[in-house]
Amino acid sequence: MQENITLVEETKEKAGVSLENEDVYMASTFKEFVQVMVLKMRGGDTKPVFEYDAIKMHINNMDIEFPNQLFIDGQFVDATSGKFLKSINPATEELICDVHAAGKEDVDKAVAAAKKAFYEGPWGTMNARDRGTLIFRYLSD
Repeated sequence: MQENITLVEETKEKAGVSLENEDVYMASTFKEFVQVMVLKMRGGDTKPVFEYDAIKMHINNMDIEFPNQLFIDGQFVDATSGKFLKSINPATEELICDVHAAGKEDVDKAVAAAKKAFYEGPWGTMNARDRGTLIFRYLSD
């Protein structure tokens, strides 16, 4: 853990690239780390930007917003059925918001997307030891 923090700080200082610990953790090989650095040096960002229909609320003197859609294949999408579920605050039994209710078609799409991501994405091609190391690091922070 300390070596990753040191790497992030030295990279920031010597290369002028601002990295976060997550950038180092998710790069399971040095080649992947270099790709992240090059992308950042070119002004890119490794974090995806998500677009969604926001539910906006004012709670505890804060303005918050969050999605009420399904998250399938890296995107927030409406349920194909058009059905909703009510999200209830258990403390007050008040309605928080209506959220899209996934049907069979939505579940099938999500499973297909997850399967594709596992077999074709970096997580599935990473060896089990590296996956375990990443999970351990996230759980120990």
